[in-house]
Amino acid sequence: METNLDGRKFKGKALINGAVLEWARRESGFSLEELADRMKIWVEDILDWEEGGDYPTHAQLKQLAESLSRPSALFYLPEPPVQAGIPDSLRQAPGLADHRLGPQELKQIRRARRMQKVVSWALRDGGAEPVKLGPVDAESDPFAVGGRERRTSGVAASRQLEWQDDYEAFREWRAALEGRDILVCQLRMGRNGIRGFSIWDDYAPAAAVNTAYHPTARIFTLLHGVGHLLLRSEAACLQFFAPGDADRGVEQWCEQFAASYLVPEEDLRSEAARCGVREGRKFGTSVATRLAGRFSVSVRAVAIQLEQTGLAEAGFYQAVDAGDLNLLNLVPGGRGPTRPELRIIEFGPRSSKALREAARRKRLTAHDLTDYLQMNIREVVAWRRILDES
Repeated sequence: METNLDGRKFKGKALINGAVLEWARRESGFSLEELADRMKIWVEDILDWEEGGDYPTHAQLKQLAESLSRPSALFYLPEPPVQAGIPDSLRQAPGLADHRLGPQELKQIRRARRMQKVVSWALRDGGAEPVKLGPVDAESDPFAVGGRERRTSGVAASRQLEWQDDYEAFREWRAALEGRDILVCQLRMGRNGIRGFSIWDDYAPAAAVNTAYHPTARIFTLLHGVGHLLLRSEAACLQFFAPGDADRGVEQWCEQFAASYLVPEEDLRSEAARCGVREGRKFGTSVATRLAGRFSVSVRAVAIQLEQTGLAEAGFYQAVDAGDLNLLNLVPGGRGPTRPELRIIEFGPRSSKALREAARRKRLTAHDLTDYLQMNIREVVAWRRILDES
């Protein structure tokens, strides 16, 4: 450690590891300029801290910890964590195109991965078997795989057509997928953030969606993520691709899988006939919108299936207004969820029940739960009560 002769050069400073700070900043998605702007300090100050030429004050370390959503103790580690970073498969996923994952997105991916790890442990500790989901090969027909997986979902098309609104549709699909032992997360990743991501685990495969999007967009994103899980390809997705786009590989496979899963061909033909659609007869994009409403799915899913079945000509997808980002316009007012309610909404019943059962077995303490759920003891008690009553 560099000091001056009287040993007081760094008095009152937090003697953190600069390499760990640099790692945490990069992992959190901040450039030097962005972090300096958030902390209202000079870029050169942070660069000095990272290079070991100077150290932050204890007050500045607290700011760093809050800005990077990390515990202060992390910065004193002798070296950066080896396996705690965001996988390159998520940072460089084709569905991101040129999008750089930002701090909010990276924070939510870290939260989901941390929850996934403890849920996976809780399930294994409780004697659970590995999840039976795929794997399938990317060379297989995505429409055939989608149809097959749909038939095992337990959701009949007749039931799907009776759902009252798109919010009910999302709840039903979430329940069906959690019934297949998939963790379904709803996380706040911002209006400019990714649509969702998927991360594999043998006991707790997880698919996450961004709450900024409309429920039908979340449903499509969710099944797109399930496609990635079947292929064992972790990915983050901001944009989707039109049929016929060249060299889209796995991303397009997952879109076609999702469309065939959500809109079974036989039922699409039946509903399309009710709208006067016949093969070889041209029709407008309003028909796709109407069919999407019937199935409580995005227009994107219906357009893909209309082309695949031959009911629509090639190029119909591009003509359809798929709603682009399908951002949800939230209406203020009303009581928002409490933190215990929010954790169940965010990480789903499967995650919550797995942790609750581990606590019943005395394998997780109340302190452990406050840590993993980021709640205080009183909130953990309320969380337990909600689960027990449900």
